[in-house]
Amino acid sequence: MTEWAETLQRSPVKESDELCQTYSQRGEALRAKWDTEGQLSDEEYDQLDTSMLVVNCLNTLSDAKYKRQRKRFDDWNTPEELRISTLSAIGRVICDTRTVRIRIESFEIKSSSSKPQMFIEDKARIILTHFKETIPDTLDELEEHTESSIASLQKKIQLYQDQISPEDSSEHELNRHINNTNLRIKELEKTLQITQRIYDIKEYFHIHMRDNSYLDFDFSITESNSRAPRFKSQGPRKWSQTKFEEIFDPYYAGVEGNYRFKLKLIPISRAPNVFLVCVTAPNGHTDMDSLVHVMFNPNKLDIPQAPQDGYSQRQVGEPIYYKVLAKHLVEKRYYGGKQHNSLTKSVFYLIETESDRIIRRRNGLLKGVQIDIISSYRSPYPHQSYKGTE
Repeated sequence: MTEWAETLQRSPVKESDELCQTYSQRGEALRAKWDTEGQLSDEEYDQLDTSMLVVNCLNTLSDAKYKRQRKRFDDWNTPEELRISTLSAIGRVICDTRTVRIRIESFEIKSSSSKPQMFIEDKARIILTHFKETIPDTLDELEEHTESSIASLQKKIQLYQDQISPEDSSEHELNRHINNTNLRIKELEKTLQITQRIYDIKEYFHIHMRDNSYLDFDFSITESNSRAPRFKSQGPRKWSQTKFEEIFDPYYAGVEGNYRFKLKLIPISRAPNVFLVCVTAPNGHTDMDSLVHVMFNPNKLDIPQAPQDGYSQRQVGEPIYYKVLAKHLVEKRYYGGKQHNSLTKSVFYLIETESDRIIRRRNGLLKGVQIDIISSYRSPYPHQSYKGTE
């Protein structure tokens, strides 16, 4: 079976951590069940997704970074569910920075054009064989055939051109033959180019299933290969996206064994940054979500100066796109094992944002309000975007 992520790497810190072991073992058990039974329930699939993303995050963090992260979780008495959501969100960002997404537009039996009754994993194996073996294995023969065919077609064009005469009534027909022959040469060149592109990246194909329609091609291995210097300006995801755009223009139609399929490239979105924050405000504040909105969007807004005050209009800078992934009301806020001021209330927010700006701990527009960053992950490829707020 193709895997969402690696198994948990050996590490004294992570091997002794209960959370690490729980999600590593859960993911392995669900993968084994999928291998045996061929499918999972929606709930089990979500659990596998979460487990593998958590493991992916843990494998990316060094022992020292994970120890600091775990201490921050403990200091803030962060609920386990929110810890998992945070690690999972970071794991997904890490995956998304090194994958290219493909949608299966159609997958049919070649002889009947009917849809086969098969699991996504079986389709993935067929597609993987097509890209890693079948097509690359034809390259040498195709190059030789294409070179010979183009040479023959160019001779034919020359023959047509030699026959053209201003007095000849067949000039129009000869020009049509020349144009058609040139189109045929371009088709041969494009087929060869696509095959060469597939050959170039065949070693980097690692398919992950998202659901019955989507596949991810993981290109993380390219970060250490001979093309790595390009990544200083491009990054591995941009490099792989460029290669795939050449192959999937506008889609890729392939035949493998008894099946034919059509695949479409899904434009990648920019990888966001992830923050787990604690927003603290005086008890009089009833809408904590609006405080987060103000912290991220300091442009023209109705801003409460204090819980009982009226509102004022401010206009400063541009809005920052963000999305709340999860939130949790803190009944009694603790830090370092000590309970904090009972006259304030706090809410944990798990937020992703495409901005590379880091929110400030305090905002001068909001009296008595502060945001503490418990966890943060800054994507290697963030994107400054102004989409408005979700």
